[in-house]
Amino acid sequence: MTSNIAESINTANKDARELPVMRLLEYMTNLLQQWNNKNRKSAMETSTELGEKGKENIVCLEEVTCSCGKFQKDELPCPQAWTVLKNQQLKPGQYCFLYYKKDKLLRIYEFPVNPMLE
Repeated sequence: MTSNIAESINTANKDARELPVMRLLEYMTNLLQQWNNKNRKSAMETSTELGEKGKENIVCLEEVTCSCGKFQKDELPCPQAWTVLKNQQLKPGQYCFLYYKKDKLLRIYEFPVNPMLE
C-alpha cells in the first residue's frame, strides 16, 4: 500500500530515476522545495484559522448534533465536536453513547456464550 505523497513523488521523478545519486538528490530537493513553496503560498492566502470545510459544520452540544451528521449517526463526537469540546474544556465521555463506555462494554460481555449442542 502506498500513500498519495509516495505516488506523487514516484510520478514526478520518473524521468530523473536514471540520474546519478547526487543529481537525483538535487532533483528531489528542488522538487520538494517547489511543492513546499506552492503550498506555502496557498496557505498564506488563507484568511481564516479553519480550512474551508470548517466553515460548513455547526456543532450543537445541547442537542448532541453536528451538521456533518457523524455526531448523531455514530453517537460519538466527530472531529468538529472534539474541537468544540476541547476549546470548552469539556469531557468527551459525556457526549458518547453509553455503550461506548468501558463499564457498559464489559457488562455486555460478562455472560458467557456457550456453543449450541447438536
